[in-house]
Amino acid sequence: MLSAWLHYQLGASLGQILDVFNFHLRMKITGGGLVHIWNRIAEILRPWYDEIQETALASAVLNVDETGWRVNGETHWLWCFTTSDATYYLTYRVSRECVWR
Repeated sequence: MLSAWLHYQLGASLGQILDVFNFHLRMKITGGGLVHIWNRIAEILRPWYDEIQETALASAVLNVDETGWRVNGETHWLWCFTTSDATYYLTYRVSRECVWR
């Protein structure tokens, strides 16, 4: 969880995280190992993420926002859905059209 927090919350690069684990903490781990860990964390948290989506969809009031950014010359979009009790982010799409899974 420390590696995911460093990467997704603080924005540390894969190389920086590997330095922390391999040099400072003396734990040998590869970039592939970190990505595997992050994918496993995503699997574990998926039911909670789906519950947040359901809460947002069931809300009487739903605030929606989107932001775009360029990736290799293509605009990608991230959607944010917020209620008084929950915030749900829809993974970015290569289209501005918002489609709930």
